[in-house]
Amino acid sequence: MKNYIIIVACLFFTGCASTQTQIPAEEVRSLYAEGDLAYQNNEHQKALKIYIKLSSQLPSDATLWFKIGNSYARLDKQSQAIEAYEKAVVIDPYLSKAWHNIGVIQLKQSVNTWLQMLIYIPKNDPLHAKAVNLSKNLIALNSDESLNSGGDTAVMPALTANVVPSRVVAPFTVSNVVPDTVSSTAPNDLVQKPNQVSAATEIFEASQRLTSSAESLSGLLTKSIGQTERTAIFRELSQLWGVTLPQKNTPLSCGDVASAGLNCLSVGEWPQLVRYNRPAILVLKYEGQYHRVILSEISSKTSVVTFNNRSYTVNNDELKQYWNGSSVIFTRPNNIGSPLLQVGSRNQQVVWLRQKLNLAIDIAKLPLLSSESSLLFDEDMSTKLARLQFTYGLINDGKAGQETYLLINELLHPQKTPVLRSR
Repeated sequence: MKNYIIIVACLFFTGCASTQTQIPAEEVRSLYAEGDLAYQNNEHQKALKIYIKLSSQLPSDATLWFKIGNSYARLDKQSQAIEAYEKAVVIDPYLSKAWHNIGVIQLKQSVNTWLQMLIYIPKNDPLHAKAVNLSKNLIALNSDESLNSGGDTAVMPALTANVVPSRVVAPFTVSNVVPDTVSSTAPNDLVQKPNQVSAATEIFEASQRLTSSAESLSGLLTKSIGQTERTAIFRELSQLWGVTLPQKNTPLSCGDVASAGLNCLSVGEWPQLVRYNRPAILVLKYEGQYHRVILSEISSKTSVVTFNNRSYTVNNDELKQYWNGSSVIFTRPNNIGSPLLQVGSRNQQVVWLRQKLNLAIDIAKLPLLSSESSLLFDEDMSTKLARLQFTYGLINDGKAGQETYLLINELLHPQKTPVLRSR
C-alpha cells in the first residue's frame, strides 16, 4: 500500500526527482509564513501564488497542498480546490481535513444540482416532490447537533470515522467557506446553524423564483444602452432602501446618498460582496462600454441583476467576466461608525457593541456576553463574537469590523435592510 501511494504521488506531481532550483531553507520558511499571513488577511490570491511557488520546493508536503486547496476554495474555484485536496490525501491518506473538504464541496455541488433541477421541471413532474424533499432535508441537516467542526476553524460538518467523503452531507449556504488552517480563533465546538429549516425553505423558495434559464448577460448589455447609467441605477438601489434621492441635473453621487441618510461603501472582491450581503451596484465592461447594474440576489451559480426596473437571472461566471472589480453598496450608519474593535480595546464604543452584540447573539440563540456595561473588549467577548461570525459565515476572527457591523444591522433591523440572500 505504501509503495502504491508513492507511485500515485509521482503521477500527480511533475516527477519524483525535482529539477527545480532549490530555495534556501530560511527563504522557504519565510515564504510559508508570508503565505499564511496573506491567507489570514483574506488575501487569498496572494496566498495561493505563494503556496504554489512553495509546492515546487515541497511537493510532498500534504499540509501545503491542503492550504492550496483552501485558497482555491476561498476564491470559489471548486474543481481546482478538489484537485489540490486530492494531492494532499495521496501524500497523506490520513489527512482527514482534506477528505472532509472534498466531501463538503462535492456535496454542496450535489445540493446545487437538486435546486437547479427544481428550476426546470414542472410541479406536476413525479420527481418534483422528491426533489423538494431531498433539497430541504440536505440543507436542514446543517442544523443537526451531532455534526461538529472538523478542527482548526472548520465551518462545515466534519467527517466521522470510516465514512466515504462523497456521502458526507454539507450545508448549502452561499456564505459557507472551507476550514482555514492558518487561523485558530474559532472554538472547536462551533456548529453553523443559519436559521435551520427556515433557511432551507427560503433557499428553496428563492430557487423557485429564478427564471427557467439564465439570461445571456452579453445580450442584455447589448440591448441596455442608455438604461444602465449612474443616476438611474443609484435611484433604483435607493428605492430598495426605501429612500428617495434628490432630482438634479448633474449625476447622483455618494454625497446625495449620504444626504438621504445612507452611506456608500466600495467593495472590490466577490467573496466580500457575498459576506457583506447587501445589494450592490456593479460596474461592468462589455465591448468597450461601461454599464452599471444592481446585484439584487445571489446564489452559488446564478445571480439576479436589476436595471431599468427589470430583473434578470444571469450566470455568475459571465457576470464576473464582465465585472471590472468596482462596486458600491449602500449601508445604514450606526451610532459609532465601523471602528475595528478587538481584544484590548477599551472605550464607550465597546459598551455600545456589547449591547448590540448581545441582541444579535440572542437572535442566533448562542451564549450571551457576561456583561453589557464593561468598557473592555475581553476574551469572552471575542470568543462569543467569533461564534456569531462563524454561525453566519463571516471570517470568524473574533474582531468587530465592517462585516460584523453589517451583520448586526441585518439581524436587528431585518425589515429595513435589503439583502442578497437569507442567511
